[in-house]
Formats: sequence, C-alpha cells, structure tokens
Amino acid sequence: MKSPCKYPGCQALVNRLGWCEKHYVEPKRPKRVVNSAQDEFRSTYKWQRVRKNKLAMNPICEDPFKEHVRRGLTETAKQVHHIVGLLECANDERAYSMDNLMSLCYRCHSRAEREETKRRKEMEE
Repeated sequence: MKSPCKYPGCQALVNRLGWCEKHYVEPKRPKRVVNSAQDEFRSTYKWQRVRKNKLAMNPICEDPFKEHVRRGLTETAKQVHHIVGLLECANDERAYSMDNLMSLCYRCHSRAEREETKRRKEMEE
C-alpha cells in the first residue's frame, strides 16, 4: 500500500519509508568520542583482559563498605575499581596490578568513585 511522502506539500507516493527519494535524509549516527585519557585507557586490549581476569578471579562484590554483610546479601561484581585511582597510576604498572584492583557491584563502585572524587576535591582546596 502506498502513501504520500511525509514532506509537507509533496504528493509523491512511497511504500514504507515515509519519504520519497528527493526528501529522504540518511540519519546521522553519532561517532564515539574518546573524552579523556581514562576512556582511552579503558578501551585498551590490555585493560580489557586484566578486567576480565579480575572479575573471573573475584566474581562477587568485595564490599568495601560492608553494606552487603550488614544486609545479609551477596552481589555479583560487574565492575573493577582501582584502589589507587587511575589518575594517579595510569602511566605505570599499578594500573594493571591485581593488588590495586577490586571487583565491585554497580552500587559499591558508584559510591567508591563518589568518595574518591570528594577526597580529591578536598585535597585541592
């Protein structure tokens, strides 16, 4: 079944796109932009391999705040957190050291990142 083009005033009949060839515009797809050195680090093959190994070795959240223990729950770890922040150790091997990494659930990782950001801001003041 054909219907008129969606462009105002155009009477060309089209099948299913809704726009005739004259008025159809290919949708623009946003390009992924690497925003920072941290994003660049996280996209490296070496980091992806280390992250995968850490989650395989510690699949349960390491619960640095003892919230899971208090509630009597266990959570599956989905993220890996740098104990010594990535900003401080991105250019050395500590960034890949298992001793500097923690397997965390989303909630614990968000809290750890918030506290690290807060600590960093207090040190700057």
